[in-house]
Amino acid sequence: MRRLGIGRGDAVLDVGCGAGELLRELQRDGFRRLAGIDPYLPADLDLGQGLVVRREHLADVTERHDLVMLHHVLEHLPDQRGVFMQLRRVVKPGGGLLVRVPLADSLAWRRYGADWVQLDAPRHLVLHTRRSLERLAAAAGFALLGREDDGTAFQFWGSEQYRRGIPLRDPRSHAADPRRSAFTRAELDGFAREAAQANRDGESDQAAFFFRRDRNP
Repeated sequence: MRRLGIGRGDAVLDVGCGAGELLRELQRDGFRRLAGIDPYLPADLDLGQGLVVRREHLADVTERHDLVMLHHVLEHLPDQRGVFMQLRRVVKPGGGLLVRVPLADSLAWRRYGADWVQLDAPRHLVLHTRRSLERLAAAAGFALLGREDDGTAFQFWGSEQYRRGIPLRDPRSHAADPRRSAFTRAELDGFAREAAQANRDGESDQAAFFFRRDRNP
């Protein structure tokens, strides 16, 4: 929020927000003009104190916002150019856009290939590189202000599991029961250190991108 100059009185929209957990956190932090949309909700959710999550698509939004956020949503949408033109429509001139996505130009992708856990076919329809996302945003009038790699050890242990033939929902999966993990504590600590280094090196398999919309109508 600080990087984009967003204050507690600014209008914020979370696209693909699920049940609104992040919006609740922002509300507790004092943000007052919050909204969320998710077309896969069974119905609208009234979370109280003026916070409503609507069962809508991005194309249904009519209001403009100071900040629009997509946290691991873009990769699930087929029409990438169309999405960015809709984002241009709902972000105020000069407003901010925060996009978090998995990234194919990453250490994990190069190491694991088809076993990379965030390949996640068929749920992930589009996988960007840093350059492809920045170019797509620029074509819609969004200038990059910064990027923060924010990957976790999951990129390594999840991919290692796939390589060993262990699905994420398998009883042997570290995600299902860490006590029955296929990995030693030393291995897990090593994955965490490697993830932290990948973040520092700009080699992580996911990142947050901070954009500013141009001031044209």
